[in-house]
Parts: sequence; C-alpha cells; structure tokens
Amino acid sequence: MKRTVFTVIAVMALAALAFLYAPIGLPGPYHGNSSTIGEIKAPSGYERIAGDDPKYTEYLRSIPLKDNGTPVMKYTAEKASAATQARSYAVLDIALLSNAEQCADAAMHLRADYLFRTGQYGKICFHNYAGLPMKYLGGRSGAAFKAYLRSVFNTCNTTTLVNSLENRDLKDIQPGDAFIYKVIPGHKYGHAIMVVDVAENPKNGKRMFLLAEGSTPACDIHILRNLGRRSSPWFYVDGKSDSFLLTVFTFHKDELWHF
Repeated sequence: MKRTVFTVIAVMALAALAFLYAPIGLPGPYHGNSSTIGEIKAPSGYERIAGDDPKYTEYLRSIPLKDNGTPVMKYTAEKASAATQARSYAVLDIALLSNAEQCADAAMHLRADYLFRTGQYGKICFHNYAGLPMKYLGGRSGAAFKAYLRSVFNTCNTTTLVNSLENRDLKDIQPGDAFIYKVIPGHKYGHAIMVVDVAENPKNGKRMFLLAEGSTPACDIHILRNLGRRSSPWFYVDGKSDSFLLTVFTFHKDELWHF
C-alpha cells in the first residue's frame, strides 16, 4: 500500500518537476547530439565500466536513439501520455513487436536481442506463468525470433522474470541489470526498469547508471530522465535506504537483479 501511495504522489508531482527542470521546449525526449546510448555523456568525474559481461555492455551502448524530440509512441501509433513524455530523456530506435510488450518485456527484449545478434541462440530462454522454460529454437531466422518474442510477451511478466534471475547488491550494479518488483497479493502489476549503462567514480567507487523503461500500455522503450538532477538521465542510489524513487516508481534495495 505504501509503495502505491508513494507512486501516486510522485505522478502528481511529475508535471511540476518537468516544468522546473526540463530544457526549453520540453517536456519530451531531448538527448543532445547522442545517436546511441554509449554516446550519452557520462557525469563529470565518472568513467564508464565494462561490466562483468563486456560484450553485453558493448551491445547496450550500441543501441541507436531516435532523433531529438521524437515522442514516445504507443504500439497503437498514438503518443504516450504527457507524464511518459516528461520523464523520457531519449527513445530507443527498437521496434515494438506486440501490444503486450510492456515493462518486463522490454528487459527481455533487449536481453534476447543481444543473444540473438551474437549467435547465442541456446541461451535465449525465459519462463512462463507455469514456471516452464520457453526455449528459443529458431536459430538465425529473424521471423522465428520475432514470433518467439511475441509469445514470451504474452506468457511472461515481472514475477516470472524475477524467478529466473539472481539478486545483485546495489554497490555492484552492472550494465544489463534490472530493477524489478514483482506482482504481490493486492496489486495488479509489478514493474521493471532496465539498467543500460553504468559509470563509476574512480576516486570513491560510487556508480551512476542509465535506465530504460517500457510501460503499460505498450510504448517505445525509452531512457529515463532523472528530474531530481536537473533532467540528467543518470541516477545514483547509495543503498543506505530501504527504498528509493526512480522517477515515479519506488523500489527496495533488494530489488536489483541480473541475468
């Protein structure tokens, strides 16, 4: 209940925050001249890390971004809500595959796309509502891969994803991790946000990170804007608090997961 109330309050405050912090002409995606995730400038004093899976990190940083000002669009070809536009820093240039492609699905989409592009077909596997593995068997066929993902989006969610992942301490956050809280009794939805890049301060070891989000209803995957840091897309969590706010969603310190 507390998590829900906190989120509602955050949504109500979003419009005011966006007005105060967003560059002129916003709210809406605005990422300077960056054409990929890896070209988004790291915070002053921070250096990007390779992560524990450098090839995965390289893939995430290579994901292209749509042009400045491109709005977040729903799968139905309508603009997403004004609140979604306000908290979006950039839109990933990755096509939605289904109206069922929502938050956890965005994380699964990026993970599966990396494995597919690098020929690791046998590692593409997610678990469905019944806990059964859904293995990809289509090889290099792009059509088979897209059909597989549509099936995954229809039969997997935050709970099934969490059940197949492992926890990671916040201090050790890596590119490719995900903040996820699963559906719990009395709540209709969980939520997932993907960590797509991490930078570290070599002097004190502190890390900042970029986040990408899909949402409900299905909309473009987008880099989140940190309205608390004058619209920077970089976030920092020290791990000292039991819970923390990432734009309008509240997470607990034990809700960082990795593949």
